[in-house]
Amino acid sequence: MHLATTRVSAIRRSLAALLVDELRLLPGIAVDPRRRTKFSLAPAAEQRLTNWMTTHLQVTWILHPVPESFEEDIIKRLTPPLNYDYATKGPYAEPLQVHRDQLLARVGA
Repeated sequence: MHLATTRVSAIRRSLAALLVDELRLLPGIAVDPRRRTKFSLAPAAEQRLTNWMTTHLQVTWILHPVPESFEEDIIKRLTPPLNYDYATKGPYAEPLQVHRDQLLARVGA
C-alpha cells in the first residue's frame, strides 16, 4: 500500500510534503475536493517518490492475525516521525502539519 499511491498512504503524503522540491513533485498533485488533506501525485511523481522510498527507507514487520487491534497502540508508543494518523501527540506532528499545509497551499487546495 505504501509503495503504490500517495492517495491512500499517510507516510507517502508526509514524504511528499518534505521532498516536494528535491523530487520535483510539482506539478502533478491532485487534491481530493471532498477531503482537502488527501492528495495524489502524477504517475511520474509517484514513481520518483517510490524510488526514493526504496532507496532510503528500511521496513520491518511482524505477522499477527488481527494487526489493526494493536497498530494504533504501537504507533502511539513509538511515535514515528512520519506517521501522521496516530502519532498526533508526538514532537513531529506540528512541524509535519506545517509542511503538509504548505504543500497544499502551493497546489491551491
